[in-house]
Amino acid sequence: MKCGTSALFHYLNGTVPRSPKAAKEPGASWTPPKFSNDQQFLNGTPASIEYCNRFFSLPDEQRRFHPGIIGSIVTKEVHFFDQEPQQVHSKLPQYFAKFAGVNMSADDPAAGQCSYPRQLGLSSSSAPAMVRMEATVMYMPSRTAAGLVKEILPNTRLVALLREPATRALSSINMVIQRGDFAELKTLNRSSPEYSKVWQWVVVRELRQEMAAVNACLARVDSAAPVRRQVDQMDECMLAGQPKLSERVLDIHLGLYALHLERWLSYFAPEQLLIWSTKAFKEAPWHHMQQLAEWLGLDPSKSKRRGDFLKMHKRSYPDASLPQGFVQELAEFYAPHNERLFVLLEQRGYAAVAAQLRAAWPQELAATIEKLEQQQPQQQEQMQPQQQQQQETY
Repeated sequence: MKCGTSALFHYLNGTVPRSPKAAKEPGASWTPPKFSNDQQFLNGTPASIEYCNRFFSLPDEQRRFHPGIIGSIVTKEVHFFDQEPQQVHSKLPQYFAKFAGVNMSADDPAAGQCSYPRQLGLSSSSAPAMVRMEATVMYMPSRTAAGLVKEILPNTRLVALLREPATRALSSINMVIQRGDFAELKTLNRSSPEYSKVWQWVVVRELRQEMAAVNACLARVDSAAPVRRQVDQMDECMLAGQPKLSERVLDIHLGLYALHLERWLSYFAPEQLLIWSTKAFKEAPWHHMQQLAEWLGLDPSKSKRRGDFLKMHKRSYPDASLPQGFVQELAEFYAPHNERLFVLLEQRGYAAVAAQLRAAWPQELAATIEKLEQQQPQQQEQMQPQQQQQQETY
């Protein structure tokens, strides 16, 4: 969430999110048609074939990045492996039906046996002929997803995009606010000074509460226990008896990358997990896409899409800055967790990625602070009394 997974998915798939607003953005490409239910994609139906074949009549910049990669047909976030284990095991046919061309009467997707590549004219001798993908962000912090994926799809490949965590947390809470989850802001005009004031108050209140909840659980973890047990203890505390994490801890919790990657790397070899810096990916998407094609065993020369990287979600902050030092407060909270991540990456064969993140994240953090502080002089002129009252509140 807020690390660039939507942009990566749609860049690969040649599509855009199914929202009228997103579809009108400059550079938006063809959005797949809506279908009433998953049954239309069972048994190799014509609708399933048409879904992919339409791409071959499009200009190069609107096609999928590679003819051997295609995304899920319903949404980028399928939310299958973050369900309860019994639901996952009972709904496997429905899951595979979310990927174009799977013939459930003849194919065995779990074993990598699918007939659809032949229908596209792709060589059956290539390995693989077709890669299907989805991008469910909540798999990363899920307690059970890694084990379920390993059990059902042991040969799967995984991609993790890592954004500077303080910046990601601010972007995440801002997205939740703009989604309308907080009653305090629903009735306010976003361009009004009062909205800016309440926005600041909500952001600081929520993120400080989340940091406190995470710290309380970390204090209960036995640092002498094996790493896998430490991860389990943290999960047990954060879940607090619930099957899924509360949304009101995710803004902060998702940025504990070391915690989540330690779990996934306990199930999958480093060769199955590709880790990128979000900043580096945005700066050189074509280079990363070529790396991805080679890593997947696909022929990079068949890559078609060379268009500019399209940012999928463009959300702005209100005309207000956060209280002085709050962004740094977030950064200091994450500092030991970031260091744990860098050490983990270096130990597991990702030394180059660790060095890249060490260099990129201070730049990302500085850009976030500058973005918020650029508006501070104007805010001081227009809202000095309100600011003084706000500082007293904090």
